[in-house]
Amino acid sequence: MSDHPRMAWLICWISIGLFTQAHGFSTTVVKEGENATIECGLQTKVEEGYLKWEAITNDTTVLLAFNYGDGHTDCDDRIINCTLHANGSIQLESVSKKDGARYYRCLRGDEDGYNYYSDHRLLVLSKGL
Repeated sequence: MSDHPRMAWLICWISIGLFTQAHGFSTTVVKEGENATIECGLQTKVEEGYLKWEAITNDTTVLLAFNYGDGHTDCDDRIINCTLHANGSIQLESVSKKDGARYYRCLRGDEDGYNYYSDHRLLVLSKGL
């Protein structure tokens, strides 16, 4: 396997009145114990506002990382060690099978109520593969 993760994309666009939502789904393939970088994948007209990542397991959603536009970023290392990059991508460190059981959601929005999100999944392969 190469050093570059394989990704599969399915993109859907939904527009309802003043609320516009970009929804995408991607899968990143990574070996257990390696780092994985997930691209947010959103191209929006929102230039200022927030960017955040959520981790979703069994209908439970927790805030994983955020950048509220002031340059301050933070990752919740109680879930998984991570780094939020300026381009919106997130690096998850030393992934495990447990990390592959979650969905990861990237969200962009602003105070005017425009919200955009994309969903991501990790496919974590055993170390021996």
